[in-house]
Amino acid sequence: MALLKDVIQRWAIKKLKNLSSPADGADGDLDNGNEAAKMAIEYLEWFLTRGYSQGSVDTRGYHLGEFVNWLAERGITRVREIDKSILERYRSHLSHHIKKDGHCLANKTQKVILTSLRGFFRWLAKRNYILINPALELELPKIGNTLPPHVLTLREAESIMNQVNLSKPLG
Repeated sequence: MALLKDVIQRWAIKKLKNLSSPADGADGDLDNGNEAAKMAIEYLEWFLTRGYSQGSVDTRGYHLGEFVNWLAERGITRVREIDKSILERYRSHLSHHIKKDGHCLANKTQKVILTSLRGFFRWLAKRNYILINPALELELPKIGNTLPPHVLTLREAESIMNQVNLSKPLG
């Protein structure tokens, strides 16, 4: 479990540092009065014990860290304070978020983030930390169909079609 704590602290210290202001000056009090941060860490501990990869834990940890930080900026620290309207506001925040490169978050990225939150709230509800799962009906962004990286030109497609031997049953 020491490795798990290191992983959690790696993202938690970075993303939740403004939530952590230990009175005694000791490092590592990541959930100082912030129930949402404490629950996020507990969820990640559970998530890792379920056999998910380190990358999955890191990704979920990053997403939850960003969410808990966003909540704290709005004075929300308890998971029971989070309702559907707050999650909708966060979804709207994600859709308008501008990255360092000047672009908005892709719908696929938003969907991954919101899926992480859905898992977190499902876990909270199953353990009776919350009575109602506010993420249950949270709508995820639509992801359009993308073309493969290489699409045949008309000439290439015709070349393939012309290779079929119509005199034989299997071509």
